[in-house]
Amino acid sequence: MILSVQTEGIEKKYNRRKIFSGIDFTLREKDSLAITGRNGSGKSTLLRIIAGVLSPTRGKITLSVENKIIPAHDWFREIGFVSPYLQLYDEFTAAENLSLSGKIRGIRYAENAVTELLRRVN
Repeated sequence: MILSVQTEGIEKKYNRRKIFSGIDFTLREKDSLAITGRNGSGKSTLLRIIAGVLSPTRGKITLSVENKIIPAHDWFREIGFVSPYLQLYDEFTAAENLSLSGKIRGIRYAENAVTELLRRVN
């Protein structure tokens, strides 16, 4: 599978504070990208934007698979974001957290899909 990610003029602001701006790059199959910076400089925010978990204030991201542009609402099928700071509910089981996450994103799991996924990752 050939996957590419292209950003054009990505900017993120919280209230009136600009976190970053003018982020432009293209990643293609076998490319890599290192994002460095001090705490609070926007590294995780940029990764969340690239993964489609967070929206940029300005700019455009294009995700393509096999040279076909993927609509933003379908990015979760191709790209994901894992972080130690994910919003999980301590009072929920792993299965309940996965089911809730799926419902929020509009994913309809088969009846045993969550159980099978949890079995695969032990």
